[in-house]
Amino acid sequence: MVNGRRATAEISPDEAGRLKGRFYFWRSGRAYELWQGTQRRPRVLALGPAEGCWQLSQPVGPVLRGRWLNAAGRRVGTFELRENYRGGARYDIHKLRLTGGEVIASSPCDVPEVEQDFLHLRGPVGRRPAARAQFPAPPIRRRQALEAQRNDSHCGTELVVLFNDFNLLSYEIRNFDWPFEGSSSFSKYEVLLDLTTGRELSIYQQLRPGYARRLRWLITTALLDAPDASAYTIDPFQGWEWVADHGRRLPLAPLPADPASSSFAYSSCTLTAQGLAVYARNEPITTIPYAELRPLVRPGTPLARMLRARGL
Repeated sequence: MVNGRRATAEISPDEAGRLKGRFYFWRSGRAYELWQGTQRRPRVLALGPAEGCWQLSQPVGPVLRGRWLNAAGRRVGTFELRENYRGGARYDIHKLRLTGGEVIASSPCDVPEVEQDFLHLRGPVGRRPAARAQFPAPPIRRRQALEAQRNDSHCGTELVVLFNDFNLLSYEIRNFDWPFEGSSSFSKYEVLLDLTTGRELSIYQQLRPGYARRLRWLITTALLDAPDASAYTIDPFQGWEWVADHGRRLPLAPLPADPASSSFAYSSCTLTAQGLAVYARNEPITTIPYAELRPLVRPGTPLARMLRARGL
């Protein structure tokens, strides 16, 4: 409970042992970053320059209580967090790094390296056959890393969890390649899992039939309302290449690719705490809030169950 409203927080220690994470309100979806203060103020979790901080009233434990202070140090509310994994996956991210091999570079300092992140789901969901099929065992991970290694670059993948609540797990895989000579490249794709079954979900299958035109309209409206909308033009043949033209009526935005059916696309979308996030050329361009997406959601789907549980 934060200021008397239901919220979810994800908090964990970083490599230095300091707490970091985020929290969001269920109904509004508004999210905040959290990070522990200095060593002289270990019971303070900062929220940002304009949002103030959380001041813990007791040492870190399974229950966190305290006050929310604004930037001026005045109390604006209270919070109470209880450790709870219902509806969320307990997971680890395992990083596998292989360094060495034949070097074909002009500089002797350049050594081939591959890094890959692997998601390890703990608990019942990780033992389900559908989940085991998606997350390979350690011997298979090592073989995949060896197959991905190149002798002329640093390459690999980074895994980032975006949403882990209400029996939905949303994460993205970021692929990078930094060759010793030439241009680097970066791409990513998103994955949405149903934690009750361990199966991958299609985002568009969570929506009612005939959703396409309405969703395109929501995305177009959000883009035109953005401060930097003039930097884009929608071109259905080239993905998201938008040249400003204020004298013409712009077409509706094309639908982003469904990550469940395409591992590479100019545009994509995924679920976050705030709503449906839309990406173009690997960059987030807008988020459709759940309050606007709600009329398009198909009843009985995992997404509908999530919105009902959040009071949306």
